[in-house]
Amino acid sequence: MNRPETANRPPVLWRDVLLTLIVLPLALGAVLGISLLLGLLSMNVPPWLLDGDIRLYRAAMSFNSPPLTNLIFTFFNDPGLDYTVVVAACLGYTWLKRRHYMAAAGVALALTLVVGASTTSYTQWFGFRPRPFIIVPDAPVNPEWYAIWAQIPTFPSGHIRELTGLCVVLVYFWRQGLWFALPYLAFIASSRVYLGAHFPTDVGAAILIGLMAGAFSVFSVRQISRVVLALRETRITRRAYDYVFISRIANQPAADPLLARALRSGLALGLLLGATYVMGSVLHTKTPRILADYLLNTNNSLAYPILERFGIVPAQIVYWLFADATKTYPALIALILGYSALRGRRLLGNAALILILTFVTAQIVMAFLAPYFQQPRPMSTGAVVMPQVWQSQWPGPSSLPDGYLMTLTALSLILASLWPRLRIPAYLYPLLAFVSLLYFGAAWPTDAAATLIVGYWVAKYALFLSRQIPWLGAKEQTHAKT
Repeated sequence: MNRPETANRPPVLWRDVLLTLIVLPLALGAVLGISLLLGLLSMNVPPWLLDGDIRLYRAAMSFNSPPLTNLIFTFFNDPGLDYTVVVAACLGYTWLKRRHYMAAAGVALALTLVVGASTTSYTQWFGFRPRPFIIVPDAPVNPEWYAIWAQIPTFPSGHIRELTGLCVVLVYFWRQGLWFALPYLAFIASSRVYLGAHFPTDVGAAILIGLMAGAFSVFSVRQISRVVLALRETRITRRAYDYVFISRIANQPAADPLLARALRSGLALGLLLGATYVMGSVLHTKTPRILADYLLNTNNSLAYPILERFGIVPAQIVYWLFADATKTYPALIALILGYSALRGRRLLGNAALILILTFVTAQIVMAFLAPYFQQPRPMSTGAVVMPQVWQSQWPGPSSLPDGYLMTLTALSLILASLWPRLRIPAYLYPLLAFVSLLYFGAAWPTDAAATLIVGYWVAKYALFLSRQIPWLGAKEQTHAKT
């Protein structure tokens, strides 16, 4: 399968709703029920199976190589980083090749983590299986991690459970990703035994549960997509959709009735605010624990190593080029207006209005959403002491979205839309600003990455809104897509 088609048969609303209400709970019950049976088995392991587990465990650890062990501990022991590799591959491919399915991919990835975490209490219902190095006391386990792992039940490996589920989602949206997902999962799974953290059966059970969690997630997203498609095909929905979103004159939305333009503009803004709020709620969640821990690990693993490389001299250059709004905003505005002026006064007026709409939209997003998602900046929470003169450049807490990065991203994409020859540098500039904020410890990686997405939405909304204004919308004033 090349992409997640919703179905081959025509959608029927009642049938798809009924199927969703019946099958999804049954499928989730099956995942939890099998997890419960595996938990029962983990506390009643047959002697022959335990003996084989111990032999395989000793055999894996007999291959101990200090360089390999150090490599794994450095790059592959952190579940946050391991998950991020798969999540980035899935979302990156979907963005480049299947952009229409970005929302579905994001929901499937998040749902996989939630479902996987929900099985924990079932697999540990009958008790906690001890770590293998407790049963095999002569196992050469890293002393630091011995103390950490000993406090956590070994069955199943949550690390591998979630990674397996994410790999299932990756392969569903990107079939060729199988050739990356399989060896990557096999390597990480083997490393858990090699490091002494888990028995082979801990890893095997985690893979089974992860496969079920991933399959449930993609099935759920597929089925919900069918319901949405069926709902869209009803007569009343089609008529409402056509009135609001289908232009009476092709490529001239500004010629539509005022009510239609007002409704679609308001709905688009509501969608922008709602999507940003949902994304912020996910990134700042405290439950389920596996998702919260994953995000925390990802932030800590990226923010502090970058912050540790802070230096006064390079900081001045980086700040001047990428982080100083008094220089970056005027530079982008000058490029946008200068290019537009060369193309004529009409385009100059269009560009000026688009800039105004961009700043107004960015302020609306900040006013409505930033107060809900605030936390101390990395520069004030880590072991690295940032000079006060630099901390003062970003007063107050970090927020999602970050106002500076969001506006910079939106302006860059407006520039790319109006001046296609600058598209590549215009796309790269927000990414460099993103890295600069991490360099200064001014934003958390997950918040900053989400802000890039919100900035893209702000630019798209400003361009969309400009086309609803009659004296602008009567003529196509921008080049294709950002």
